[in-house]
Amino acid sequence: MWCLVCWSCLPSVKADSDAIAQIKVLADFESAASTFHWTGTFGFSREHASQGQQALRVTLPRGMQKGLSSEKLAKDWSGYDWLAMEIFSPEKVPVMLSLRIYDELADDEHANVWSDAFLATQKVFLNSGTNHIRVLLQGMRTSSDTRAMAMDKVRRVVLSNEHSDAQLVVYVDNFRLIRGDPQHELSGAPKPEDTVVTIRNRFVDIGQIGPRELIPESQSVQELRRRAVAELEALRDDLESARTQGLETIYEEIPVVIAELGLGIRPLLAWFNNDQRKAELFREVAQSCVRARLALQNRITGRDRLPDNDDTQVPEPAVPDLPLLKGLGTRDGFFVNSQGRPLYVLSLHSPSLKLTRFFATPYQHVESYTAGGGSRWTIDESPVYQAFQQSPDAKRVGWDGWCGHLIRDRHSMGGKKEEVVICLESPHIRAAIEQYVRAEAPKWMRNPNLLYNILAYELSYICYCKRSQQMFREWLENRHGTMEVLNRHWKTNFASFGEIQPPPVKSSMPLPDTNRAQWFDWAVFNQERFTQHLAWVKGLVKQVDPHTPIAAGGSYSMLVGSNGTSGIDEELIIERVDDVILHEGGGSTLGMDLQLALSRQKKPLCDPELSIEVKDLWPHLLHGKSVLQLWHWPAQPPAEYPHLISSSYAHSWTISLSEVEELMRTALDVRRLNQEIAAFSSQQAEVAIFYSKTSVIQIPPEWMRSSSTPYLSELNHAYEGCRYLDARITFITEAQIRDNWAARYKLIFIPATKYVPTEVAARLLDYVKGGGRLVISPESLSANEYLEPLDFMDNIRVVIREPKAATESRLGELVQQYDQTFRQGLETIATRSKINGIAGGLEGLDLIGNGAVHQLQVGTEASVLARFQDGFPAVIRHDRGKGSVYVLATPLEPRSYAALLDRLFDQAQIERAVRVLNQTGNPVWGVESRSVPFTEGRLVYVVNHTADSQLLQLKTLKAPAQATELRTRRGVQCKNLLLKPQETQIIRLTTRD
Repeated sequence: MWCLVCWSCLPSVKADSDAIAQIKVLADFESAASTFHWTGTFGFSREHASQGQQALRVTLPRGMQKGLSSEKLAKDWSGYDWLAMEIFSPEKVPVMLSLRIYDELADDEHANVWSDAFLATQKVFLNSGTNHIRVLLQGMRTSSDTRAMAMDKVRRVVLSNEHSDAQLVVYVDNFRLIRGDPQHELSGAPKPEDTVVTIRNRFVDIGQIGPRELIPESQSVQELRRRAVAELEALRDDLESARTQGLETIYEEIPVVIAELGLGIRPLLAWFNNDQRKAELFREVAQSCVRARLALQNRITGRDRLPDNDDTQVPEPAVPDLPLLKGLGTRDGFFVNSQGRPLYVLSLHSPSLKLTRFFATPYQHVESYTAGGGSRWTIDESPVYQAFQQSPDAKRVGWDGWCGHLIRDRHSMGGKKEEVVICLESPHIRAAIEQYVRAEAPKWMRNPNLLYNILAYELSYICYCKRSQQMFREWLENRHGTMEVLNRHWKTNFASFGEIQPPPVKSSMPLPDTNRAQWFDWAVFNQERFTQHLAWVKGLVKQVDPHTPIAAGGSYSMLVGSNGTSGIDEELIIERVDDVILHEGGGSTLGMDLQLALSRQKKPLCDPELSIEVKDLWPHLLHGKSVLQLWHWPAQPPAEYPHLISSSYAHSWTISLSEVEELMRTALDVRRLNQEIAAFSSQQAEVAIFYSKTSVIQIPPEWMRSSSTPYLSELNHAYEGCRYLDARITFITEAQIRDNWAARYKLIFIPATKYVPTEVAARLLDYVKGGGRLVISPESLSANEYLEPLDFMDNIRVVIREPKAATESRLGELVQQYDQTFRQGLETIATRSKINGIAGGLEGLDLIGNGAVHQLQVGTEASVLARFQDGFPAVIRHDRGKGSVYVLATPLEPRSYAALLDRLFDQAQIERAVRVLNQTGNPVWGVESRSVPFTEGRLVYVVNHTADSQLLQLKTLKAPAQATELRTRRGVQCKNLLLKPQETQIIRLTTRD
């Protein structure tokens, strides 16, 4: 790899570096004629032209095919080495565009879904200002890496904006082909600070024209640099003085790392190497060093007094060291040290061992790839590869979607070569997996910090081979017993199980006319048989390594429409395979709360690749995720997927140095406060949201490539509505309801759960009779897994008429996901309605409906608690036995769910010993809290998820004698608690007797 910042270091394509480049201009945008071949939203502009008098001002809406495109350019590019253009970006921060080049050898379906084109998705990095884009044509291959592009048959070029939240405006100029060395052909009058982006098939280099010494730096920025360097040196002096005195300095060492980033690393990068960004970096470095230096001086002088102790004894460090991780036991859902104390193991996905001063070792887990006997990187040396090459039955049959990590297909990130997509039913593959396990286990077992072993994650598995089909027939016979039962459920006329074939797929989803009852059984069968495979692999591993905890799975698939095509049931995997629970996901805590709820026993929750904004890290910790490896702090900026630079803590243009500093402080805080943080996981939830496996799988075929469904959308709305009500929320599954777990909860929310097994619906009614409360949003409990009507509403004497106004749900365009699969977003157009509470504790409550409005016909046993403005019932309550069912005529907005459930929580006597309210005594949307008893008092955490400061009050049953914020170790006022935007506080309340 050549120099990152210097264009002059770019190697020539031709042997003669003095050769004059030959140019073929495809469009110079100097006249109207130059745009005749292009489509999109654009116009001429005399601003930002790189050559000539004008450029093309292009508006790029979000979308894969909605940008600037042409199908009428010259088709034969075979005699040229480079495609080049200049793009000016007026944005203040970098943006990523996509460039797609199609040839005549593949139609759009194969090109887009099978990557049978040159798809530089999010590879066109645009810095603020002028960007010189160069795309190597010599040796260009399709993104599947299965063939060379036919450069003499180019049929379409598209420049698009796939992932920006808003439309972008850019200025494009001088779209051309170059034969020869592109460094001898630079459009216009390039400046040393201009950005150069070079794309060579999968890889992208981002640099500047340079050389570096000619890139200007103003005197004011040079002065800021000198001041930052001086403050760093002063801090280093005070650190040495503090160590001489025996003072603990680990927190004050963080600014040294921040200074190394801000002075030595980021200024070398093209997106930081300008006066504005460097000024910001140098100011942050100086401020960070000053704060740490003053804190040290206050401790050295005694102004910040340490606790009294026996000075003949060496005190325990405030931030305890982590033990060697191998062989640690577990208790109450946590790994524990030798004293039985819970551990939080927070590490970085990084090769830097220097950072283990602050973070746990990056070698805390191994992804052993034993589920398939190799990875996309290593398969060529695995016995599985030999079996795949030599045995015809080793290849997967009939599935044309993403293969997960089993093992390598055209969608696999990195390591792209020959496709190796295996059949797990093949005896040859199974024998090779056994060989692989025996060969690999001794290697990972030598790791003294190996905490857990991932068989593999981000998994997906379906196969239509003859063995799979016979297994399916046997499974059907075991499930249904007789053909009469199966035909009744499926509405078919099969004569025997032997003639049944699984429903086929095309483009990773069932065909439009697929029998949905038949598909449901095929999907459930795939989940059960793949879980059995993982359990078999676990048995192999345990024979060689009986002590290391095991995990496997693909947790993202539990909350997307494609679950029915994934072969993944995390509840089964947690029960039959996992010693520790595996969850990969940042942002909302919904996914991890679901994973915890799926487990019948308390197990540690581990995330091997947590991609998360720093502000969202604390909620994950406080909800119980205790083993985390953060994505990511790489040695270099990523080259194959340059958009991942934005998530690199070292290199990101979106993560400030102050956020990196906060991250490092958090890493130390979780070791210092491990017992306090773990205490929040001891709280027993009294409210559950119904997670229905049936409603996730039983969906129309066209939704099975979607990122969400109406059920999952309502599940998310319910979770958000409950999240800010000062109580722990969990989930309950169909299997748990069958096992009578519903009685554990005072209230259960049913979120648009249309399809539910008949037995589960009956158990829910029993739950109500026994004293439980159900809150049911529309479309719920209508039919079972085979689309046969349920009688739940009849049993509570509620008749639901057709909606007066409908909700329209439609799928958006395909979008490439982080795992390189394609999924479609769910777009919903819903009717808004106003609702007024009138009775049953809802008096004076104003709610907003957001969806189809159903007409509820109720008998004398039901009470109307809220009405629409036209007088029709909006919320009713039906008392049955000792409990109640609340039925909603329309879905609500999340904030209205919060307002409704706040009243119902009070009626259900949900324990909320501490309420976090605003100064007028009302809950605050976006502020999350929980409290638990803890050593002669209580612990409370408060998270401000909003972008505004919040002035709050802690309302407690007993007046606290003292309130201390444990992260800062400062006293706080319960009646005037100020939280900054995105801030998390952990408060200890000691109460009066």
